[in-house]
Amino acid sequence: MDKAFRVVRVQSGKFSVSMNGEEKLVLVPKKLRYQSPEFVDPVSVGDWVHLDLDSDTPVITSVLPRTNALSRPASGRANKRQVVATNIDLAIVVLAAVTPKWKPTTLDRYLLLAEAAGIKQMLCLNKIDLDPTVVSNPMLEPYRNMGLPIVFTSNETGEGLSELVEAAAGKTCVFFGSSGVGKSSLINTIIPGADLRVGEVSDRTQKGMHTTTWVELRPFGKGGSLIDSPGLRVLDLSGIHVPDLPEFFPDFLPYLGGCHFDDCGHASEPKCTVRDALAEGKINTGRYESYIRIRESLLAGTG
Repeated sequence: MDKAFRVVRVQSGKFSVSMNGEEKLVLVPKKLRYQSPEFVDPVSVGDWVHLDLDSDTPVITSVLPRTNALSRPASGRANKRQVVATNIDLAIVVLAAVTPKWKPTTLDRYLLLAEAAGIKQMLCLNKIDLDPTVVSNPMLEPYRNMGLPIVFTSNETGEGLSELVEAAAGKTCVFFGSSGVGKSSLINTIIPGADLRVGEVSDRTQKGMHTTTWVELRPFGKGGSLIDSPGLRVLDLSGIHVPDLPEFFPDFLPYLGGCHFDDCGHASEPKCTVRDALAEGKINTGRYESYIRIRESLLAGTG
């Protein structure tokens, strides 16, 4: 059986795999580049590939089936998508305790993105040295009730970092989060030698300045690996079909299938079991409002 190699870096149209513990530049032949009607590039960070090793620069001959993939609309290519990362075990959503200010709606979009791709999720609230009270923030209650794992971290004090590393043991992880939440600082702390450039938070907008200009997979923790993902401005929800949306809200699942209308959108329809559960306090109001806002944005084509 041919040995499979993992793609660990994509930058400026160049692809590298991990080979004998080192990065090795590889080529993607034209027959692979143009065979997909849906995606711009057939190869992404996280892919497992077979190689032709009979030349100085190995050539990718095939891409193994993926367990999952994260993608976004391809710039300047109508109806095409660009895969950002593949074969992910855990999505770690990184939010900042204070700045940039986080909102449940933002968290819900990240959780939805991972859930739709079939990726387990974890919340990392970073920079808690700036506000230790965030641990008891009532906005976290519905997520705790959903069973979402939450870790509180600080690069300054080291709090929670060992817990984060332990959660990633043996897994391929991806960090979600807008610029400025401290993703690069976290990676620099838990992966010695990573040396990612750290962006400051803009005083005017309270938003971070983008520092991630490539996608890369790095060894992480105890036998795991980590992919640093682009921020919220890049990844979007436009690949999600509206009828499928309720299935990606785990707290809705017990109440699906009992509505009067088979195609119920759980928005304003009568005899809706999801809205009944909302009225009875079984579904969190904020989570339901996030669902409605996301549904409306998808219907309007602005997801």
